[in-house]
Amino acid sequence: MVLESLEAILTEWGYQTLTAASADEAVARVRELNRRPDILIADYRLRDGHTGTEAILAVRALFNHPVPGLILTGETDLTFLHECAGHDLGIAHKPVMPLQLGRALDQQLNAAA
Repeated sequence: MVLESLEAILTEWGYQTLTAASADEAVARVRELNRRPDILIADYRLRDGHTGTEAILAVRALFNHPVPGLILTGETDLTFLHECAGHDLGIAHKPVMPLQLGRALDQQLNAAA
């Protein structure tokens, strides 16, 4: 339900979206797309103990050019924050409101430009 809501918001804002429920699915869907995404957005806590950071890094590994990334999370642990900073990932803390999401997207896209 959260994924569908996020997709609806992004589509309403004019973004073309590609959604996936796992890192493996994201990599496969991006390969099918056959082009580098403009930005990657992932929830931090994924199924089976995986993380959104892992998913973003897996998709980034497909390209020679960095892809901006944004993690949606409730995490506040310093280790997590350092991990995100080390991978140039933006963070939007839950609950993520549309205004906050828009600002975080703009910040990541402008930093990559």
